[in-house]
Amino acid sequence: MKKYRVKKKNTAVTIFILLVIIITIINPFERKAKADLMKLNYQEKTVEFIIDNGLKSETLKHEYSEFVDKTILNKSFKKENYSIYLNLDYYEKSNSVDLVNKLIDKKYSTEDINLILKSGNNQTILEFLKNNKYEKLSDYLKYDYAKLSLIDRYIEYKASNVCTYKDAIINVNIGLDNEYYENYNEVKTFSLTMIVNKHNKLSDTFVPNDLVDIPSNLMIVNGKEQINKVVLEAFNRMATDLKNETTKKIYASNAYRSYSEQEEIYNKLLKEKGESYVNNSVSKPGFSEHQTGLILNIDVVGDYNKSIEKEWLKNNAHKYGFILRYPDKKEDITGYKGITKQYRYVGEEIATYIVKNNITFEEYYAMFLDKE
Repeated sequence: MKKYRVKKKNTAVTIFILLVIIITIINPFERKAKADLMKLNYQEKTVEFIIDNGLKSETLKHEYSEFVDKTILNKSFKKENYSIYLNLDYYEKSNSVDLVNKLIDKKYSTEDINLILKSGNNQTILEFLKNNKYEKLSDYLKYDYAKLSLIDRYIEYKASNVCTYKDAIINVNIGLDNEYYENYNEVKTFSLTMIVNKHNKLSDTFVPNDLVDIPSNLMIVNGKEQINKVVLEAFNRMATDLKNETTKKIYASNAYRSYSEQEEIYNKLLKEKGESYVNNSVSKPGFSEHQTGLILNIDVVGDYNKSIEKEWLKNNAHKYGFILRYPDKKEDITGYKGITKQYRYVGEEIATYIVKNNITFEEYYAMFLDKE
């Protein structure tokens, strides 16, 4: 019996020594793996999960994945989807692992899933998943300004019009797939880059920020006119420089109008000149940018269309933040026939881009300012 106990003790000692040897051998490798993962900037909890679940080799073959780092502890995280997770981009607005799993189950490619995450949010992705799998999704969503919530409208517009995928997206973002004054957006917040047109409406109580009186020396007709303070300062600089260069003078008129003032003008012209005229030239109340205090007419002494001032403004107005709001041959986009003397303030950077690329404010807004 004593001999058996000695033998048993020796066996236990041997096992203990083997465990010590194994731990001694393995620990450096684990420490190295942990250090390598930490070097990639993974959080400590993420590293522990990766090592505990045997994912370190696959992880170390990739660059840092923010999606993995921020979602790996989510209860919906699936090891079988790990290789896809590693290649996904992370967006705060669309970080649901459960929705990603459903997109994977629908056989969307990694490229498609990344585009879906970029162009949607958790709510729009949930709605999107109610539909059958979309083919050629990347043709639409590869554009930064594509919105997942509008994918059906993009597809329908493209099918009904001869246009590129890019134009289909921009035109739908503008609202050109809707009738004028229908399914419009409510504009509630003032900004120097706000847009108001036949697809974007102000309330009857909206009053823009920082309205100031236009000085009499900048008006060709006596009376009281108001405009946004920033716009007036820019116009004054522009008028001063124009005069210094050409000896000519420009004047401001038809600037801010309240909702009720626009309503009065619209109804008067509708009665006098008919529906066809107002549709092309006058906005319905609430749909006029005059109510923003950011737009004005430019007047001169004499015939504006034959003036030196008109040509100077064409070449220089953008340097002061102004664009010709309703250029000729753009009525399919703006909703109005060319108005040669109506200028809108949008800021120098935006105005310069619009002029250099020969686009409208509608197009610029649809691509860069209209965020979902």
